[in-house]
Order: sequence, then C-alpha cells, then structure tokens
Amino acid sequence: MIINRVAIIGAGAIGSYFIAGLSEKLGENLWVIAEGDRRERL
Repeated sequence: MIINRVAIIGAGAIGSYFIAGLSEKLGENLWVIAEGDRRERL
C-alpha cells in the first residue's frame, strides 16, 4: 500500500515533530488541520 496524502489533526508537541519530518517527504500532500492562533503558527 502506498500512502499518497497525510492529514495531521490537532498538532501539538508530537504533531509538530511529525510535520517537520513529513513536510520534506510529502510536500503539498501533507495537510495540517488546525484553527485559531495555532493555525497561523503552523
């Protein structure tokens, strides 16, 4: 199975760690779902 897209919901400390690593490999296929101030920071 090949994973084409990934979404991270509610990225806290651990989610932010995954964002850093996955963004290099997935590029535009990485989605981060957040709202408010956190959305702007991420």
